Amino acid sequence: MPPGESIMAKRGGGKRHVSLEQEAEENRQLKELSHDVTPDKLFERRWVLTLLGRVMESLRANYVRRGKEDIFLALKGALEWQSTEFKYAEAGEKIGMNENAVKQAVFRMRKKFGDLLRWEVAQTVTDPAEVDAELRELLHALGD
Repeated sequence: MPPGESIMAKRGGGKRHVSLEQEAEENRQLKELSHDVTPDKLFERRWVLTLLGRVMESLRANYVRRGKEDIFLALKGALEWQSTEFKYAEAGEKIGMNENAVKQAVFRMRKKFGDLLRWEVAQTVTDPAEVDAELRELLHALGD
């Protein structure tokens, strides 16, 4: 170490540190912007993700209130968009259910998720008749 250089300076002291999470977020934003995504499309996509997050949290809270958070945690992977990684038998082992019971529980969870999503969307429109059209727009925003 040269005279006068402290151990802190040698180890990056005084330098700006960037967290891995911050760097990942910046990379994600750059990737979004580099694919011809307009600000409007980016806003719509983020709005849909926010809405879906609220619905998922409402669904979780519903399971928690009924003392079934373990079931929610084991089955929530079945709600992921086009997920091919969810295994009914593995989920059943975690919560002591057979595969058919898990399939029924997932069916009920998806139904409840859909009901909660419709309710959330209904809160954003002025006319209840607009809910279906708004849901189509939200799905379209995810697909762009």
